[in-house]
Amino acid sequence: MAYILALNCGSSSIKYQIFDEDSKTVKVSGTVEKIAEGDSFVVQKYPDGTKQRKDTDMQNHNDALGIVMAFLREASIDMNDIRAVGHRVVHGGENSIRPSKSPTK
Repeated sequence: MAYILALNCGSSSIKYQIFDEDSKTVKVSGTVEKIAEGDSFVVQKYPDGTKQRKDTDMQNHNDALGIVMAFLREASIDMNDIRAVGHRVVHGGENSIRPSKSPTK
């Protein structure tokens, strides 16, 4: 089995989906909310409509991704079978057409 992982990381959330590489169907998806805000939780959804929720403290995105990977393993997704990862990037608009320069001291 081969999978594609799609991520959308925000300032206090992560949305994710695992796609079967061949059929392009979603195998599992989920949302992590309130990262570093307290009352953090993750909800993982399956194609049959069932959901799994875990309320747990997540101080940062590293903690959150660790929880996501554990949830994916529980859903029988082998991390070694992930062949590609895509991440949503938001463009800053007309005024952000290139990286800003770092301030010098």
